[in-house]
Amino acid sequence: MKAKSTELFENFAGTTGEITATHIAGHLIVRKKSHPLDAKTDSQKIMRQYFSVYTRNWAKLTHAQRDKWNAAAREASANKTYFGITGKISGFNLYVKSNINLKLINISTDLQEPVRNIPQNPPCVKPSEISGNSIIVELTENVHTDDTVILRVAPIQIGRSDNYKGLRQMGTIAGGSRQTDITQKFHELFAPPLNGERIQIQIHAINKKSGYASAKRDALLNTTIPQ
Repeated sequence: MKAKSTELFENFAGTTGEITATHIAGHLIVRKKSHPLDAKTDSQKIMRQYFSVYTRNWAKLTHAQRDKWNAAAREASANKTYFGITGKISGFNLYVKSNINLKLINISTDLQEPVRNIPQNPPCVKPSEISGNSIIVELTENVHTDDTVILRVAPIQIGRSDNYKGLRQMGTIAGGSRQTDITQKFHELFAPPLNGERIQIQIHAINKKSGYASAKRDALLNTTIPQ
């Protein structure tokens, strides 16, 4: 439920006992603490841990620091191409997302205040066929030097058109580079692709200084295994 924020609670965010509170679009939201089922994948468990950490850290920021995140969130919400979002985002959510994004590209320094660096839209995935044992994802040009591209991949069984629910993070492409070999990790997660299967790819860029993310791009790779 929405609660009218008073000076006493305007900076409160987090969980105490069975009550959870956060600020969304300028409103204080108070709800009963949820007890989610166990995460299904290691990635989901890690993301949940990050969210818990940064929910606690948000409460430790100064009033001035939170004001800066709230101002940056209003700016992001007003421009739908900014940060790859399509609606309103709160300062709290922007803070959490930016810091988690930096962790996804192995940057350990936490942001206390927002940085206004915007990622470039990532290059397109170069159309190609996988023929043989190697699975190499190549972009049409190098990633911008201040960005890192996150690569999510899933196999598409013959007869299906997509597999968005099966997408898993497969690796990154660093700034200044344009390709990566995902063969080993793909085989570990999904097993080698079958002849005629397609591989769904989804990429987006994260700026290494701000943690801001671009919109996503989707692509398909065909598989032709020599008989």
